[in-house]
Amino acid sequence: MLFTKVFHPLVHLWRSRGFLCALNLDDGIFFASLQEQAIRMSEDIQADLIAAGVITSQEKCHWNPVQRLDWLGITIDLRQFQIEVSTKRITSALNLIDSLLCTNCPSARDRMHIIEKLISMAPVLGCIIQLKTRRLYESINAVFLNISHRFMFTCTEHDELTFWKRSLHVLNVCPLHQSAGAERIVVAGRSSATAAGVAPGQGSVPVSGLSEQVEAANCREAATEFAPKCLIAADASATAAGAIYYDCEGQRHVALTSFDPVEAAQSSTYRELKTILFALQSFSPMLRDRRIVVQTDNKSTVLIINKGSGRPILQTIAEQICDFGVKRACHITPVWVPREQNAEADEASRIVDYDDWGVKSSFFRLCDQKWGPHSIDRFADHRNRKVPWFNSKFYVPGSEAVDLLACHWGGEMNWLCPPLSLIVCMIQT
Repeated sequence: MLFTKVFHPLVHLWRSRGFLCALNLDDGIFFASLQEQAIRMSEDIQADLIAAGVITSQEKCHWNPVQRLDWLGITIDLRQFQIEVSTKRITSALNLIDSLLCTNCPSARDRMHIIEKLISMAPVLGCIIQLKTRRLYESINAVFLNISHRFMFTCTEHDELTFWKRSLHVLNVCPLHQSAGAERIVVAGRSSATAAGVAPGQGSVPVSGLSEQVEAANCREAATEFAPKCLIAADASATAAGAIYYDCEGQRHVALTSFDPVEAAQSSTYRELKTILFALQSFSPMLRDRRIVVQTDNKSTVLIINKGSGRPILQTIAEQICDFGVKRACHITPVWVPREQNAEADEASRIVDYDDWGVKSSFFRLCDQKWGPHSIDRFADHRNRKVPWFNSKFYVPGSEAVDLLACHWGGEMNWLCPPLSLIVCMIQT
């Protein structure tokens, strides 16, 4: 605290000059949009420190402008406009997770230790930390008055630790504009930002080797990252889930399913979460490596997807949504919109499919034994399909195609159970 107060006047002086700088105890960093500006800032700050009687370590300080350096365990890469947790900290966290998983009865204090390590990575990993440590928190809170108490991991705690062991390297990259607490910054000029400061020089990359054309390209790439790649609008009625996927070309795709009696009896927040999960699973083949904005008119849904819920049934769905994004390398951003701006999804959720019917499985088995085996069910959904490979009227999880009349049916043993209005068309096909 004393150290911070001593340096506060210097930081105030630098910021009054327009310097973009930050200081954490004796570790500082400053930024500039041009290399020449960064050099002048470096010289001015060194002069101010000398005038204030501050002695700096030449071995630990890096005064030449760079575009990549480690600061407080975070690697800042201005070439790629992204940040990541240092390799040393990632390795330390993974070693601790391995140690905990091999421990029969870890204490609450041991659980707190790994949570602390993960929380320190929040600028890069974001709010997924709160979502994926909730089970550990619940166990700690249960014995909070005796944190030395040892007890076995629950299955859900074990799943959380396994998730971090499997995904920590995958999640360890974050565009600067998406990092925790970041604001949208427009980079002006023809060159990208450079950085220098009172920080270790390990892993630093000199800026002098970059051409202005490459730097300008980096700026353009950073600017385009602000635009969402695709949008999913989702909404749930009392009886059905509807979603619309707008792809990069502006095409509109509809997913629709009805809730079973158990799901329909749940809360509206449950149905909204279930709808978003259903939409992601239905549009899955089109979402890999995408940045997805999911809009909903339920504010609680956005909060739960980001941070989880104390209700186990809602927490489970939030974790499934998170796991979907990690496995398919897509970044999912839920946003709230007023109901009137989600009208198309609301309309989709109220569609009643009167052609949704099928035959009993016993009847299908008789037909399959006589004329089969059938390889594809041409008129089905994920609930009433008779074989693993099927076509559907709307997008649903696992559907091979939606516009089945445009598909080639040759070379397959087709099982047909069409709507009455399409029987003649099927005979002609």
